[in-house]
Parts: sequence; structure tokens; C-alpha cells
Amino acid sequence: FACPSTHIRKEGASELSCADSTMCTETDVNTCCDARASCNSYTCPNGFVDASNKSSLFCEGASCADGDELNCCLERASCSNIECPNGTAHRECGEYQNSTCRCAGTSCNEADTAACCATKAPCSDFECPHSSYQVAGTCATPSCTSNDADTCCKAKALCSTMNCPSGTTACTGSSCDQYCAGSPCIVDIDSATCCVETTSVTSASSSTGSSSSSSSSSSSS
Repeated sequence: FACPSTHIRKEGASELSCADSTMCTETDVNTCCDARASCNSYTCPNGFVDASNKSSLFCEGASCADGDELNCCLERASCSNIECPNGTAHRECGEYQNSTCRCAGTSCNEADTAACCATKAPCSDFECPHSSYQVAGTCATPSCTSNDADTCCKAKALCSTMNCPSGTTACTGSSCDQYCAGSPCIVDIDSATCCVETTSVTSASSSTGSSSSSSSSSSSS
């Protein structure tokens, strides 16, 4: 017996008998088949909306279950189909309407902009490495990632490139910060970081020399 489209074959139908032992007719539908559940009893999950003719559609079985969105619902359009305005970018998945990456209906329109797009994060949210300084701008997305380093950070100038004021010289060694605050180095800003008094350097060198001489004399003795 072939069940109509509104019904499904009963479990164990092979063991059931039609009223006429020689042939089955449409009057045997309730004997051999179960009515499929109406889509009216089904709630479309996230990412789907009710089909416009949902009331005339049926779930796969006698009761609706997971997977019946394919019978009762239409898939919502992806937010990737909407072009976000300047200064905004597509939201990260999970922040969209109903926790999906989709517009409200089966196609996107201007009304979906707020659900699909968010303001790009400012570069001030991005932490540049010590060898770089932060510049004004925005990250590519509503939250900054490591991919934004080239946009938000520029390499600091080395202290060795700075022309220190008279009486000072660029410091060197592990005790010295190797970088200016930005690029290029600026005397009024970076002198305290990058420059040391020449007399201090000379004294340190002399002290090292004297120590070496003393050690040599002691060895000779």
C-alpha cells in the first residue's frame, strides 16, 4: 500500500492486512499509515524562519522532531550577504540575532545592519609589543586580533639612531632601553630614556681601566 504524501507507513506495516485480502484500497489508509504531524506544531530552530505556507506542510513523521526544519522552515540569509557601512565590520559569530550569523529573513536588507555589523574596535584596544608604538586607527573587526599588528603598531626607532644633546651620548648595554618612544627619536621626549652623561660613561670607562691596571700590577708583583 502506498501511503499518501500526508501520511507515513506504520511501523510493522508488513504484518498488517488490508480489509480486502486480495488488494488494498484508499480506504485502508488508516490501517496501513499514520498521519504526518502538521508543521504548525514545529518551532523552527535558530538560523531558520517559518515557511510562508507552514500550516499546509508536514513533518517527516507522526510527530515533529529534529531535522524537520527542512520540511517546515526556510533558512535565514547569511550576514555575509550584507555590506557593512564604513567604520563597521561583520560581528563575530555568536553575537548575531538569535545567536546565529544570519539576517532576520531569507534575504538581507538595511534593517539587518545593526544585527550583522558592529563598530570596528579602536587601535587603543590593541597592545603593541615593546619594540613598537601604537598609532591611531581601527582594527579590521569589532575586536582586535594579532592580525591588526601592522595596522595599529609601528616600529620604534632605536636609541642608537638618536642625536643626544651636548654632554650626553646614546646609552648602550642591557641596562639601557634600546628604543625611543616612537619614530623618529625626539630629543625632548627620549633623552631621559636614551641618553646618559658623557662624563658618566668616561668615568665608568676610566674605572674599568684602572681596575685592569691594578690587576696587572698585582700579578707582576
